Amino acid sequence: MKTIRDVRKWLTSLEQSIEDRILLKQLRDMQIITRNVERDLADLFAERNRLIAKIDELRKEIETLKNRQ
Repeated sequence: MKTIRDVRKWLTSLEQSIEDRILLKQLRDMQIITRNVERDLADLFAERNRLIAKIDELRKEIETLKNRQ
């Protein structure tokens, strides 16, 4: 026969297990969000570098056109 103390311990253990699962799920969600943010930042830097290269090309083209006139 279980005592009240045993039941209380079991309930505490069960509660801790549920809390651990919730925290683990939250941690996984945060890791996914972090990976997505890192990917988005990498994409933004790549786009930024592409735009900077394009701006440089256009400046050179403008300079070439000015020199022709």
